[in-house]
Amino acid sequence: MHPRKQQPWFDSRCREALRKKETVYKSPHSTAEDKQVAEKIFRSLTDRIQETWICQRNEELCEMAAKGEFWKVFKVPLSNTCPVELSAQLEAFRRLMGAEPPPAPTRPVAPGVPTPDLNNACLNGDITLDELSACIKRLKRGKSPGIDGVTADMIKVVVETS
Repeated sequence: MHPRKQQPWFDSRCREALRKKETVYKSPHSTAEDKQVAEKIFRSLTDRIQETWICQRNEELCEMAAKGEFWKVFKVPLSNTCPVELSAQLEAFRRLMGAEPPPAPTRPVAPGVPTPDLNNACLNGDITLDELSACIKRLKRGKSPGIDGVTADMIKVVVETS
């Protein structure tokens, strides 16, 4: 499977261009120049469609942010989620059991293994712009998006254009 096929912007036009490119590659009469032209056409089309999709997605995100609805982009409905809020579940548990739920079990500390210091300033400090920039630079292009639908390509394009 072509790696770009899994991208949300890879539409029927991209599939058609990929089919044509594969036809040229499989043809015994195709020259290296024919294959190069087919590859160039496919890449330019998919790059243009991807760029258009990213711009449209960026506009949608900006509109949602202006309305204060940016969180909706990241809220992905799951089929097996409980419709009851966690606070309501806790209250129902208290009414049923008449007490607080037991604390979560803790793992015993293995000898010689250091335990993390949860009060460490490094762990609880703010994320700096340099740290964020370094992480964005390490993102790989062409990877599938996470549950929020935002790809590394989108993040990199936004950073490069701003």
